[in-house]
Amino acid sequence: ALPICRATGNQATLASALVGRAHAITAPDTIAEFEAIATELCEVAEAAGDRERAQAGHVLRVMAQHLRGEMEGAARDLEIASDIAEGLRQPVHLWEVQGIRAMLALAEGKLDEAEVLIEEALRVGKEALPDPAVAHHLLQRAALCELRGGLDELEPLLVTLADDQPARPVLACALAYVQARLGRPHRPLMRLFEVLPFDQE
Repeated sequence: ALPICRATGNQATLASALVGRAHAITAPDTIAEFEAIATELCEVAEAAGDRERAQAGHVLRVMAQHLRGEMEGAARDLEIASDIAEGLRQPVHLWEVQGIRAMLALAEGKLDEAEVLIEEALRVGKEALPDPAVAHHLLQRAALCELRGGLDELEPLLVTLADDQPARPVLACALAYVQARLGRPHRPLMRLFEVLPFDQE
C-alpha cells in the first residue's frame, strides 16, 4: 500500500498509511524499517503542516530508538512530541507523552520517577481514553512491581482487566507473564489457550 500512496502524491493518505504500517510491524526484528517509516512520517507530516501526524511520527521514533537502546535520541524525539502535544492541547496526546515518559523512566531504572509519571499518565488519560489509560497504567505498574516487589497484590487487578477487555489479548499475555513469575505456570497457560487463536484439537 505504501508505494501506491507515495505515487498518488496525497500526503494525508500517505501519512495515514505510514502510521498503519508502523503499528503493524512493531517488533524487535523490524526496527530499521519501523524507524525509517517513522522518520518518513515526520517529514511528510511536517511538509503538510499536519501537527498531529508529526507528533505521531516522533512518538514512533521514540519507540524505535527505545528498542535499539538509543535513549538520548529517544529523549530528543520525546521532547519534540511533547512540545507538539502541548501546542495541540488534546488530552489524548498529552497522555501518550506522559505514558512514554513513564516507560523510559522504567527502562532507565528511575523507579521513583517512574512511579510518579505512571500515576500522572493515568490522571491525564482516564478522561480522554479511559480503557487504554487504565490498561497502560496497570501494565506499567506491573513492570514497576516486578522490579520492586508486589506483583502478588497486582494480580487480581490484572485478572479483572483481562476479563473486562477480552478484545485485547496482550492483557491476557501480561497476566500470564505475571502469574508465571508468581509461580503459577498452569493458570496462565490455560488463560492463553482461552484468548489466543491456538489450534486446540
